[in-house]
Amino acid sequence: MALIIGKILQSETFAKHSHLFSEFVEDVNDILREGDEVLLVYNRSKRTISFYPALSQVFKINVGLRLASPIALTTVMKTVRAHISRIILSEGKCQEDQSCVWEALAFTKDILSSVDELQEAILSLPAVQKVEIKNLEIE
Repeated sequence: MALIIGKILQSETFAKHSHLFSEFVEDVNDILREGDEVLLVYNRSKRTISFYPALSQVFKINVGLRLASPIALTTVMKTVRAHISRIILSEGKCQEDQSCVWEALAFTKDILSSVDELQEAILSLPAVQKVEIKNLEIE
């Protein structure tokens, strides 16, 4: 189950979501120009929705860890921060079976190396079981 769900919407698509608070939609539409894109992020564990202007393509990092360890999570975050100048949002959660998941969203413009180098750096960590890095699709 994903901890963070991100969607990129074009301004025209966002305006169609009038079932959200109308004041919120109006305020956002006041700052968007036609063709702008919006990143909406739902954080499942905190049950919050955040809104960001989509400054460039957005990618999601999903890291599976073999064991529940604050040191392992910290090491993953430090490794990612060495390759990305700014993370939009990150979240981690450990399961009863001692495995952990860490997810993050970032703009491609903020990556300091290639996606392949980032993935290799994360996979080289002893506690890491799997890494998925995917671009979010525009809806």
